[in-house]
Amino acid sequence: MKYRRAGTPKSRLLAATALVFGLTLTACGGNDSTSETTAAEVPDDWDAVVEAAKEEGSVQLYFSIGQDIIDHLSEGFSEKYPEIDVEVYRSTGGSTTLIERMENDLAANSWVADVVDLAAPLWLEDALDRGIVATDVTVPNAENWDPEYWKDGTMLLTPTVLCVAYNTDLVDPDDVPTTWEELNDSRWSGQLAIFEPRPDTNSHTNLYQLFLEQFGEDFITELTELDPRVWDNANSLAESIAAGESAIGPAFTHKAEDLKKNGAPLDYVMLEPAPTFLNTTFVAADAPHPNAARVFFDYAMSEEGQAAIAGDKQGHSVLDIPGALENPSEMYVPDVHDSAENYDLIMELLGR
Repeated sequence: MKYRRAGTPKSRLLAATALVFGLTLTACGGNDSTSETTAAEVPDDWDAVVEAAKEEGSVQLYFSIGQDIIDHLSEGFSEKYPEIDVEVYRSTGGSTTLIERMENDLAANSWVADVVDLAAPLWLEDALDRGIVATDVTVPNAENWDPEYWKDGTMLLTPTVLCVAYNTDLVDPDDVPTTWEELNDSRWSGQLAIFEPRPDTNSHTNLYQLFLEQFGEDFITELTELDPRVWDNANSLAESIAAGESAIGPAFTHKAEDLKKNGAPLDYVMLEPAPTFLNTTFVAADAPHPNAARVFFDYAMSEEGQAAIAGDKQGHSVLDIPGALENPSEMYVPDVHDSAENYDLIMELLGR
């Protein structure tokens, strides 16, 4: 896989990519994530960590990623470690709602989460500075990971890639776009579905940042002239295309593949560069169950855990997992600060 940011020197691109993953940051200053409970000891020996995790008997996940991914990962973990119960809080409002909950936990001096997964790189910068992330985590399966995706206690659980989904009953194969520019065509007037961007950075904003960099502001304005149906998230958009409410629009590949496998009249094409949503996962510095947190983290980084997430075309993986969705050769991951700064502009261009 390679990354691209239009008009950006390679060195700046690598720095931006590292920032997204939280790879170049280390915790500093005091830890303001203190909870009322005292964290358990974490042994140096991994076998002892596993035994201590079984004694803890529980791991609390704070996740914003899709429920299907959570289910597959949790079920696989429970089969391997039946002694450890998996408790999940999933934010249906995405990373923003998850952050609100964590900040409330901090304010109440009652931290709950053991393992956190979200797509909010700007908040992650701050969380690293505040000592919320356990940067000293070492687990056996980390040895198999490229440092580009794992360092200082944070890892990329799975890339979530945008594609163009289309209803096969409504779109002729010869009309399927081969470039992002072809999505902005008068033939899709009244048939296009789009989603609103979101603050911070994920693919809901990355797509429009790509449009700004490659095609300029007018391109986004012209999209609105096609009278598109606007959704608040890409998954609902994909379901609407499968139902024939719209003919075509951007969606996540794993959602489009799932609808296709379940018999919906839907197919999709990955256009490159492919805007990519990066979910970062970390063990909390004040995890109430620090050993169970590390055992879960290790499982998520294992080939077995990644297969649970991505196998059978359920998603993408940074590991070479049989049956995973094919990764685009060129993922688009913009500078997180640029995307955040352009959020208001993008909303204005969309007339939102």
